[in-house]
Amino acid sequence: MKKKRKFFESIFGVVLASFIIMFVASIPMSIIYLLITPLEFLGSEFMYIAEMYLLTLGGIITYLLVMLIFKGNRYMLKKFSLKNNKLLHGIILGFILNTICVILAIITGSLKLEFTTLKIPLLIFAVIAVFIQCADEEIFCRIYMYQKLKSGYNAKVALIANSIIFGLLHIFNDGITVIAMISLIGFGLLMSMYVYCYDDIWGAIGLHFSWNFTQNIIYGMPNSGMLPLYSVFKVTESSKSLVYDPIFGIEGTIFTVLIVYATTALIYFYSKKKKQKQEVEVI
Repeated sequence: MKKKRKFFESIFGVVLASFIIMFVASIPMSIIYLLITPLEFLGSEFMYIAEMYLLTLGGIITYLLVMLIFKGNRYMLKKFSLKNNKLLHGIILGFILNTICVILAIITGSLKLEFTTLKIPLLIFAVIAVFIQCADEEIFCRIYMYQKLKSGYNAKVALIANSIIFGLLHIFNDGITVIAMISLIGFGLLMSMYVYCYDDIWGAIGLHFSWNFTQNIIYGMPNSGMLPLYSVFKVTESSKSLVYDPIFGIEGTIFTVLIVYATTALIYFYSKKKKQKQEVEVI
């Protein structure tokens, strides 16, 4: 007998619940904002990182409470297991992918970077803040939404649907284009494929963190249309091309679309081949 799908496991139900959860999350986020406001004396660079990234700690608190309070969501907490996690793997992959895109943009003359300065305390704070922001999005999309949709439908529907929703969450970002939206959906698909293939949230968080930190804090490029006030390098010249978008950065280009979807396919086929090999060895 086919299992009856619960309302909050349907696509409409998940979207509705997500809006409610995001609204509730605005409360702890507002509290955090009030707590960091007195720290303005630390400078505009510190405040930019705090306001853009650190506020999302309120989202993490809300999602964890939703998983703890509602009995039907508690199984999601098991997804935070650190056993055989791929956090480092994700961090390395995110850095490599982002750097490939940057190098190509530089080689083609679409981008010029200039070293600024190393502010170690600010960089350490940025690592923590960016990690929190990426964990916030991954917990929301790849644990809550993905697991709900997987339970209501199947893993493939969950993989595709939550990736599309992830992309749409960025629809109001500065400089958004059709190419940028396809790229963001592809990036969501890449994160979802990590969870689909390895059943591990930490690899997805690591990749997301590394991608955002590398492009925004290291190379000084826009992160989904938002420029940093401090970065290790800064953009001195840029032009619109197939590999770079001055407003949306590398995320708004055809090349990034190709590299993100190609990497997603490689992870899927590599994981599938590895599982098949393990099954043969068991036999």
